[in-house]
Amino acid sequence: MSTAAISLVVLLSGGGTVQAETSNPPSIIAALMDCREIGDESARLSCYDHAVARLSDAQAQGDVVVMDREAIQDNERRTFGLGVRLWRPQGERPSPEEIQSIASTLVAARKVGPGGRWLLTLGDGSVWLQIDTASPYITRASGQPVTIRRGAFGSYRMTVGNGVSFSVRRQIVE
Repeated sequence: MSTAAISLVVLLSGGGTVQAETSNPPSIIAALMDCREIGDESARLSCYDHAVARLSDAQAQGDVVVMDREAIQDNERRTFGLGVRLWRPQGERPSPEEIQSIASTLVAARKVGPGGRWLLTLGDGSVWLQIDTASPYITRASGQPVTIRRGAFGSYRMTVGNGVSFSVRRQIVE
């Protein structure tokens, strides 16, 4: 096994929430770990075979999702700004590895609504709407660098090119 941390995320029924208990692993994982305590090699191997088969079946049915740290961070980048909260390796507190900003490129920018706020589409496919009343100068040329960083109280600040930052909210586009 590589040195990358492996995480098991158990999907709970109801609401599509994701939860991980580091102190009390799910029974399917506990059964696998309990096999280590069996002294007889043949019985231990049989225990592992049975427990791995149960884990494999649960993964195939979507009841258990196995993700390494890289996959978790990739998912956090893709969902940055959506308020989606997945399992965090260190529990409830944000880890030092929590993504604080993302960088992309501008694909399209246009003014929308009565206030003429900016709607921006980025190279990663995300769409962001300006939510403050600032008047940032944005050249609509695609390919400009864009940085979005976390602000206070769950807000997000965007900078396009060398311009000033302004408040934005991620838009769900289907």
